[in-house]
Amino acid sequence: MNGGSEKGTGGWMHLGTTRADSMGLVLLGSPTGTNIPLGLGISFLKATIASNPRKLLGDFKDVDKAGIALQFRVVADAHDAAARSGDVVGRYIFTDTKATNESLLVPSIRAWLDVCCRHGPCSRTLSGQQVDQHNPPLPTRCVYVWTDRDTVKFRLRDTAGTRGTYITVSHRWLSDEDMNCTRTTNLHSRLTGDSFTPLPPLFRDVITLAARLSIPHVWIDALCIVQGDGGEWAVEAGRMADYYQNSLFTIACTSANLATGLFNNATATNPAQGPPSPLIRLPYRDRKGEQKGSFYLCPDRGEEEADYWDSIARGELLSRGWVFQEWALSRRIVCCTASDVFFRCKESPLRTASGVLQPRRQWAHMPDFRLRDVFATFHALPRPEMPSAWNAIVEAYSGLKLTRPGQDRLVALSGVADEFGRALSRQAGEDEEGSVYIAGLWLPFILDGLLWEKIGGEEPHERLPSIPSYSWASVYAPVQWSSSVYLSDGVDTDCQVLDVLWAPSREAVASLDDPSFVNGPPDHRPPRDVGARIPARDRFPVLALRTKLQPVLLGDRFPTQEDRDLAARLTEQKKVGGSWRKVASYLGRNHVAGWASLEHPEFQSDGPPRVVFALHVARRFARSTPGLGYRMGVHSIFHVLFVRRIEEDLVDGYERIGVGALFGKEMERQFDTAVTRELRLL
Repeated sequence: MNGGSEKGTGGWMHLGTTRADSMGLVLLGSPTGTNIPLGLGISFLKATIASNPRKLLGDFKDVDKAGIALQFRVVADAHDAAARSGDVVGRYIFTDTKATNESLLVPSIRAWLDVCCRHGPCSRTLSGQQVDQHNPPLPTRCVYVWTDRDTVKFRLRDTAGTRGTYITVSHRWLSDEDMNCTRTTNLHSRLTGDSFTPLPPLFRDVITLAARLSIPHVWIDALCIVQGDGGEWAVEAGRMADYYQNSLFTIACTSANLATGLFNNATATNPAQGPPSPLIRLPYRDRKGEQKGSFYLCPDRGEEEADYWDSIARGELLSRGWVFQEWALSRRIVCCTASDVFFRCKESPLRTASGVLQPRRQWAHMPDFRLRDVFATFHALPRPEMPSAWNAIVEAYSGLKLTRPGQDRLVALSGVADEFGRALSRQAGEDEEGSVYIAGLWLPFILDGLLWEKIGGEEPHERLPSIPSYSWASVYAPVQWSSSVYLSDGVDTDCQVLDVLWAPSREAVASLDDPSFVNGPPDHRPPRDVGARIPARDRFPVLALRTKLQPVLLGDRFPTQEDRDLAARLTEQKKVGGSWRKVASYLGRNHVAGWASLEHPEFQSDGPPRVVFALHVARRFARSTPGLGYRMGVHSIFHVLFVRRIEEDLVDGYERIGVGALFGKEMERQFDTAVTRELRLL
């Protein structure tokens, strides 16, 4: 809300306050748990000083540009009247006592949970299913925690088929030795309470926190999943969606590591943070005008925002592929840095123990902020918007790091895929094909999914042979979608998916040519992981397609950005690749007929023109551009995959080498006269 302007010595001042309800916050202490605060809900005060009152009174939207702007946090002690009334929502945490101090962290989490457990969105899974927040199904195995005469004790417990409250942990995985993992050799002793020494300080602190919060179970992957040979990882990885979504909250150990632990009980002020913020004490008056204690103003120097930006938004943890789905699936997250704690949930803004943060504009580009709305709503999206929602998820995930990309590229996203599939299944009803998942793509809109493009220039990247070449997951690099053809106006296609054939492995795709394999029992149908809705990882899906192929010539890169922009306009591309190559018709070699973005490692360097095939995916009719030779004002854009033949592996077998778009009268004539044929895409 906007305050008034008062004349002062040598200038004028405009005062403005920020209310928590304007930021979508449910106030701590609200007995109703609604979005309507009990009081004013003030969290920030902004003072703008200028010499000319017209600058302040002319346009409140630009008041910050009128003069010198100062921002203060409005805080109160939790037990004071200003706080209890809901008029002031900020809390002051002394800078010489860290917010990660155990004595402060426990009550902060309790107060946050008291409010968040009343949020509707925070009680549902990504696919929209209701979660039993206080008695959900427990994972296969948990660390059981209890207190005996103020001593925290714990042991592993088999909890499959039982219910209870538990918390989960998201952390950077180091070596198995550092993690003190559970293996077949120490599982029995850990179930009896022995063989946990030495336990990393981080894990010990998480267990202590659970005990202080009276939460009896903790799930930590390194301790609760048997690792190594004879382990359970292949099965348990498929259950991640349920584990993280059913937990009361997830502790994200962003700065705290295995060596230092979770708690920071230091009392010395961090020199890098500067001296403690000065306080201005002001009297608090209730509705009757009677003074009921005090509240405080302290300069908002942005330390907490900077801490979040440096330690979390740009930190190592959020650069990891496995952490992406842990954050996406968790209904609530407690993020601990070296000196502060941040609370995230699906409904309220990001906050700390001292109050609500005002997100920086740059945060919108971070995956956790950018996808918050997608993850919160994809269960309710109409069918035509589902492809773009999935593409946005993949674009944010594809550039993240994995220690073992060959094994984990798809598995680390399987929990999110599981929930996305559940949402699709509910939309499809009885249609069994409505949620078939194929190597990172969805069968209902697979033609749209095939048109991904690797980004990041010509830098070397790893191609993963265990994943089909048509999948974005086959390249260990970030990807994007430049256009959509799913249910789009003016789009037609001659490309049809006839079947999905599931070979035992990439090396065994030749077995698909054996008639007894295809025509016998349905062994080519996707087997399922136990506890998951997605196909098992030890199968290689081959697409049987009916489409058209045309030979084309791949040339050099477009020499200038202006040339690439022109190619993008002619093919109605929303995003322009930095390493597009020129494409010519095989019969009209002197004329550019489109662009190609190539990801195959063998096609990364310049050289003489090479003949490949353009596989027709979709045809878009667009308003014609002068100079293309059309009289009717409409021309055709062909969205294609560039492929090459690999019949040594499979009859009529092809692999993808890139993606692109073609145009021009010659390409239109060739595709119109081409014969539709059947092939198999590996």
